[in-house]
Amino acid sequence: MNNTKTLIRSIYLYLAVFVGLMMIAIPAGQLIKLSLETWVFPLAAEQDYRYDNGYPTKPYTNRIDENTDLATVKLTEEEILMLEDWQQDYKMWQEKQDGTDWKKARIQQQAANNLSVLLVGLIVFLAHGYVLRRDKKKS
Repeated sequence: MNNTKTLIRSIYLYLAVFVGLMMIAIPAGQLIKLSLETWVFPLAAEQDYRYDNGYPTKPYTNRIDENTDLATVKLTEEEILMLEDWQQDYKMWQEKQDGTDWKKARIQQQAANNLSVLLVGLIVFLAHGYVLRRDKKKS
């Protein structure tokens, strides 16, 4: 190979090794952070695991909540229909929330994301690092 091709190939390989190394380092740091938040400092990320995601917005009036009998409130037909829809949405949301441990689900999602990036980074790093070592031994 001529010098230009060798230079371009070396730059590519070193860049790929660097990218692979970053793909290992960043998720590893995130996994360490996730481990610390889970076992050492469990309250550190408590606000990240709030249970109000997807919460149906409350109606505009303070007199009405999820247990209000809409027949006793003086409202227009349109407002009553809106509030009935809200009550149904709220009850469905509550049923859906009851069976899910959102904190555990989010921790598992973060761990899966970080581990997948870490594994791909490890493969990129090792494969390109192997080619670089082989080339260095040849020359």
